[in-house]
Amino acid sequence: MSKKTWLIWTIKLLFGLVILFILFYKVGIYNILNTIKSINPIYLLPLIITFLSDSLLATLNIKILLKAINLKLKYKILLNYVLYSWALALFTPSRIGEFSIVYHLKKEEIPSGEALAIILIDKLITFVSLSIISLVGFYIFYPKIFLTLLFSFISTIIILLFLISNDYLKNLFVRYILRNFAHYFQGFRKTLFLIIKKKFHFLLLNFLLTILKWCITSFTVYFIFLSLSNSIPLYYIFIINAMMVIVSLIPFTLSGLGIRELISVALYSKIGIPTNIATSMLIILLTISYLWAIIVIFSYKHKNI
Repeated sequence: MSKKTWLIWTIKLLFGLVILFILFYKVGIYNILNTIKSINPIYLLPLIITFLSDSLLATLNIKILLKAINLKLKYKILLNYVLYSWALALFTPSRIGEFSIVYHLKKEEIPSGEALAIILIDKLITFVSLSIISLVGFYIFYPKIFLTLLFSFISTIIILLFLISNDYLKNLFVRYILRNFAHYFQGFRKTLFLIIKKKFHFLLLNFLLTILKWCITSFTVYFIFLSLSNSIPLYYIFIINAMMVIVSLIPFTLSGLGIRELISVALYSKIGIPTNIATSMLIILLTISYLWAIIVIFSYKHKNI
C-alpha cells in the first residue's frame, strides 16, 4: 500500500480522534465514567443472543445470494467466514476487512468475480435499506432537508445503475482503473445482472432479512440503554442506528470514527436522552463489539469456529 494512502488514513484517524476527544470533553469524562459505573450488567446478558442472531442472519443473506447463482456452501463454513470478516473489519481501515470473505470463498472454489458480486450486492442492499430508514429519520428530525436528501438518494441509485449497465464505461473502468486486477472481477457483471434480472425474489428476501437484522441490532442498543436505567422506544433506536451508519459513510474520518458518535449523541439528545447516557451507551457497545471480535479472531485462528 502506498505511503500516500497510509498518510490519508492516518490524517482521517487523527481527525476522528480529535472529534471524539472534543465530544468526551464537552460531555465530561467524569460524567461518562460515573454513568458507566452505574450499569446493571443483568441487562447485557441478552446481547449474547442479539450478537449471535445478527451473525446468523448476515450469513443467511450471503447464503441466499449464493443460492441465486446455484452455488453451494455449508452454512457452518460460511458462518465462520462471515464472523471472521466482520471481526477483521473492526481492525482495518475503512472496514476493508469485510472483503476478506471473497478470499475465503475463493478457497471454496467460488470464483473471485462471482464472490465479489455477491458481497457487493449484499452491501448495496444494506445501503439501500438503511438509506430508506434514514430518510424517515431525516423527515422526523430534520424535515427541512428531507426533500434534498430524497432527491440525492434517488439520483445516486440511478447513477449507480447507469454506471453498471453501460458497456463503454465498464471498458474504461477495466482498462484505466482495474488494469492488472481485472482478472479478479471476471464474472462480476454477469453475476450481478443474472441476480437482478432473473432472481429478483432473492434480492427481496435479502432485503427483508436485512431489515430484520437491523431490528436485532436495535435490540442490542435497547438493552444497553436499559442497563443504564433508560428505556427508549425501539423505533427511535432503529431509525437513529440507520442514520448513524449512513452519515458515517461521509469520508472525513476513518470508518466514520468520531462523526458516527457525534451524530448519535446529537440525535439521542433530540428525544431527551442526556449526552452522558448516549455517550456511555456508545462506549459500552464499542467495548463489547471489540471484545466479541477478539474472541472470534482468536477462535478462528485456533480453528474453534
